[in-house]
Amino acid sequence: MPVAMVCKAAYTVVEVLIGNVRAITGEESVQVDREIDVVGRSCPLPLITLAKEVRAMQRGQVVRIIGNDPIFEETVVDFCREGGHELLETTRSGKVVSMVIRV
Repeated sequence: MPVAMVCKAAYTVVEVLIGNVRAITGEESVQVDREIDVVGRSCPLPLITLAKEVRAMQRGQVVRIIGNDPIFEETVVDFCREGGHELLETTRSGKVVSMVIRV
């Protein structure tokens, strides 16, 4: 079987599995209103950037921030807790962390 067909079949299986998980948990994909990429920036710059963007957003909007500073995830969690923002999702790929927040 050609590699392209194998990849397409694997992708289809993943889509089905994700769809099944969303159906079971009631989880819907979230529309992200803003994306912030702070990969390579050291704290406190990611937090300062996030705070600036959040101030410009409307309540209920969603922002995704992506960073890789060692304390990035911890500071964003604290920021959400202190600011009353809802942390919707956290995903990791190696040292890079992506966090989705409802303002």
